[in-house]
Amino acid sequence: IDPPEFSQRGGEVTEGFKLALTTAKGDIYYTLDGSDPRQKGGSISTTASKYSGEISLVSASVMVRARARFGTEWSAIDETIFIVAPAEPTPATLVITEILYDPAVATLQEKAAGFEVVDFEFIELHNLHKTKAVNLAGLKFTAGVEFAFPAGAVLTPGARMLLVANRRAFESRNGLDLPVVGEFQGKLSNGGETLRLITSDGAIVQSFSYDDSVGWPAETGNSIVLLDPETQPDPNAPSSWKTSADVGGSPGKEESSDGADNDTDGLPDEWEIQHFGNLDQSHD
Repeated sequence: IDPPEFSQRGGEVTEGFKLALTTAKGDIYYTLDGSDPRQKGGSISTTASKYSGEISLVSASVMVRARARFGTEWSAIDETIFIVAPAEPTPATLVITEILYDPAVATLQEKAAGFEVVDFEFIELHNLHKTKAVNLAGLKFTAGVEFAFPAGAVLTPGARMLLVANRRAFESRNGLDLPVVGEFQGKLSNGGETLRLITSDGAIVQSFSYDDSVGWPAETGNSIVLLDPETQPDPNAPSSWKTSADVGGSPGKEESSDGADNDTDGLPDEWEIQHFGNLDQSHD
């Protein structure tokens, strides 16, 4: 039997959009959590719902997966992703929060696997919106590195996403369970450069320059992490960044930015200690 037909093939929809499913034969079972409506062995999954009328979509981002069932026979699965009332990708919603441009040198085992030090580079993106997803489809990096986000790329509320130089190399150091969306082309300059992320119509989402000159947090093997991104710090300013606590950084995960400013001089205490060794006002 044929899989169910969707009244709309995914994409952006308004909140409360109602999705209709139809089949020429049998009943329809669907899920909204990414699981398969059919269990191994052919029984109906406990996560599946039997279709009885239009489905109201209220989650920020939802994958609908559906099969038709007639007797004990199942159709092939069909699926599509809906983005419900998404936030626009702007500097206020989508930020670059971590950059590993100077990774630790490759070990003998990593070299034997064919990896070079540049293969471990990564860029982390963060959706600052707490209730709305950001549709990344059509966005692209045009400076520093090159990458075009594919159709269906979505960053859910508060989530992070990673672009990496070499996925196999990255996962060999960091594991397989991190939100990697793809591999970028090019290399991140150890001496600093401009990174630019734009929309399909050319609007700038992020454009700034990082550096490794005096004043910038820079340490081979460690990433640089944006301090308190919710406050919209200027990413061109070295005081907006810190060195990661761990070698290799914290890709796809939140790292405490420790933005305390106990001497109220406008500079994060951690940054002052890193560069001056104390909070003495004479250095400010």
